[in-house]
Amino acid sequence: MGLNPVADVLKRSDKVLKNAEVALSNVDTTLGTVGGTLTNVDGTLTGVDEKPATVDATLAETKQVLGEVQALLAKARRQGSPCSTRCPR
Repeated sequence: MGLNPVADVLKRSDKVLKNAEVALSNVDTTLGTVGGTLTNVDGTLTGVDEKPATVDATLAETKQVLGEVQALLAKARRQGSPCSTRCPR
């Protein structure tokens, strides 16, 4: 220690406080980054939540079209479509 122990303690305290201030600033920056990441995750999860509805709608539409095609094929078979006698199966 120097000649004035109080001044030495104050100097070290000032250095510790400056280091703590830098550390808190880094924590604040990290928390901001985490907050941004959580916002991105929330947006992604919202998108994931919406996907099943889109898939369900597409599946329902596909089933409807398939039903229409099957009905047309059945109708063609009943009417004796030329394809039923000339086209290879």
